[in-house]
Amino acid sequence: TATSGPQAAPTTGARASALETAESDADLDCRRFYPADLWTELTWSPRALLEQDFSPSATSVTTLTEALAPVVRVSCRWTFADGATAASTLAKVAPDAAPVAEATLQAAGFACATSGAVLSCTRTEAGTVEEHAFSGDLWLSSVTAGAVPEQYGARLAAGLWNAG
Repeated sequence: TATSGPQAAPTTGARASALETAESDADLDCRRFYPADLWTELTWSPRALLEQDFSPSATSVTTLTEALAPVVRVSCRWTFADGATAASTLAKVAPDAAPVAEATLQAAGFACATSGAVLSCTRTEAGTVEEHAFSGDLWLSSVTAGAVPEQYGARLAAGLWNAG
């Protein structure tokens, strides 16, 4: 049988990796890119509510969104009984977006570091943690406030890119 267009690489195991899913699945949903342990922790939180849509990143650095012109793949916003919140957005950006992102975020007071092929930038301000991770043409943005699972944004990035 003839096929047209690029084909996804075959996966080993029952389920594609989070990165393969994020790169190829047009119907990406929040569950498909959260690591299993983090998903369990979130869904077992009292009265956790998940809203999923295509909202832009919740970043406080609006110039970053303007500069990168992201195409949102999925946005996941969690609210919890105690008022805590966690919002994450996975978006496609230009493959060379990381240097622009790093300069913009550092100018806004973020600390940035590269581990392997992943650039991570973090800032904590007034109890709100904002984290951004970039690799290839993907941008993962997370903003949390209140009692959310430890290392929420870093765990999401690690699940996506197997990065620390």
